[in-house]
Amino acid sequence: MCIYRKTYELLLPVVKPEPLPPQTFNYGGSNSPDISLGPGSTGLRDEYDSPEDLYEDNPGDYEDEDEAWNAWEND
Repeated sequence: MCIYRKTYELLLPVVKPEPLPPQTFNYGGSNSPDISLGPGSTGLRDEYDSPEDLYEDNPGDYEDEDEAWNAWEND
């Protein structure tokens, strides 16, 4: 007498996940360019010769000239 055993197996295809892109670490800065700058410009120092010019051209953006100096120096 032969005994046959029925088995039910779940067969799933093996699929490898897509590899992740290389990761770069950003310590406090932004990798995206600042679109508010003019073409070819890299910041306030390129746009304005001095903090005084920055303050005079943008009086509503800075409370006083010292604040414009800080923005210009830290750019």
